[in-house]
Amino acid sequence: MTFRDPAGWSVSVPARLSGAEQGESVMVSCNRVRQHVLVEGTRKTLKPVLAALTVSDARLLLTALRPAGQSLTVPAVGNGLVRRRLVVNPAVWYVELSIHGATQVIGRWRIHSDRIAEVGFALAESIALIRADGPLTYGQATDSTATKELIAEVPVFASSWNDGQATDAQPRVTRAAGAGSVGGASAGDSVIGRASVGAGRFGVATSGDGGGSR
Repeated sequence: MTFRDPAGWSVSVPARLSGAEQGESVMVSCNRVRQHVLVEGTRKTLKPVLAALTVSDARLLLTALRPAGQSLTVPAVGNGLVRRRLVVNPAVWYVELSIHGATQVIGRWRIHSDRIAEVGFALAESIALIRADGPLTYGQATDSTATKELIAEVPVFASSWNDGQATDAQPRVTRAAGAGSVGGASAGDSVIGRASVGAGRFGVATSGDGGGSR
């Protein structure tokens, strides 16, 4: 079954698969028809692991993703996924995101502190898309109250900590060829945005970097 939105919008964030200690990624996307936020971890040579979340649980996840924050467990939803759950365990220099099955952990991924902002940015974007409120507009505000609320939440992730110093993160957004415009960029572009702390604004540069969807 295909869970992703037909538009193919997604954000891929580098992560390390615990145990195997190899470079992988955590991908955030959405399915607007089912109103699910999708979180998927890759595993080389194995199938990726997917958890579909409700919008309310995705909001909880958004607030929990920060170094030295609070642990969080949210249930997965959707056909074939209801016995799964997504668990977040923040540490000092990274956040561990794991997807559990009915009896065991399917996979654990560590997201370094300088990448946490990208995950928060992607979650906020997914929620905005699901709510049919238009995507976040990188670089300028919209008249939409709901979108402004989501933008206000993103600065929590705008600066992350790396060796004791605050650093700006740069989220990367990819879409499948032929997908609709997101944030004013054309399909197939990679959008890099930098959030301003407390300001709810994004400065943007774009570069061609096509993405795909399952």
